[in-house]
Amino acid sequence: NDAGKLFGSGRFDPDGRCGVSLWGDDPSSTAVDGLNEGDMFSCRIWDGQREISVELDPLFGEAEFTTDGIFVGKINVDNFLPVEFGIQSAYPNPFNSSVSLRYGLVDGGEVTLTIYDLSGREVAQLFAGHQAAGFQTFAWNANELPSGLYIAHLKQGAQVNSIKLTLLR
Repeated sequence: NDAGKLFGSGRFDPDGRCGVSLWGDDPSSTAVDGLNEGDMFSCRIWDGQREISVELDPLFGEAEFTTDGIFVGKINVDNFLPVEFGIQSAYPNPFNSSVSLRYGLVDGGEVTLTIYDLSGREVAQLFAGHQAAGFQTFAWNANELPSGLYIAHLKQGAQVNSIKLTLLR
């Protein structure tokens, strides 16, 4: 709750799903040991190093405690900071004309995101400049290029990460 007390807990499965049971206050004692009807609840996640407050996007119900109530929400992952540098995904891959690249920056700084063909020739520079820590997404439209293999190359200081992209016509 907003007072920072733990009134429920859960554990993520390997697919990223988590169920959380919340408990209500015991009215027979003066100690606050649970939520009361109508109390709003918040969500914080412990990543093993720090506690992160996250927003829940409602899918079903209200984020308000009711006895025997059900609330289904989706964690808004844009609030998280990545724990490692690099390109997280390229979707779709293989692709036909356009692909979306998502990458994570643990620290802010100067970043370049460049596309190369297999001969090492630069075919597109998607971004060059300063970015804050967090997740970024860029779309690459390869309408003018032939089918083939391309490399998406992310660089920040001494850190480098690349992935293979397959363009199919």
